Amino acid sequence: MGLGLVLALGLGLALALGLGLALGLALGLGLGLGLALGLGLVMGLALGLVMGLGLALGLGLGLVLVLGLSLGLGNWAEGRDARTPSVLSNQFLDHD
Repeated sequence: MGLGLVLALGLGLALALGLGLALGLALGLGLGLGLALGLGLVMGLALGLVMGLGLALGLGLGLVLVLGLSLGLGNWAEGRDARTPSVLSNQFLDHD
């Protein structure tokens, strides 16, 4: 797998941490806005959940795209290297 896997795992971990932070921030912001605007605790919590789910969905889609691209490019690069003929391969040696 090589570099593609390392890149995908690193970015996946970073996005997962970001997802947790974004969800917590959205919940807190929604709750604070709900209380500040006089919507009450339940409406503020609902607003925070909606904002948090939106961010989570967006980051989740981003994570899927990044992982797919990372693994795809990693596999493509490895496949291309495997198909590239080597100077020392049997293709270039004459056995006549």
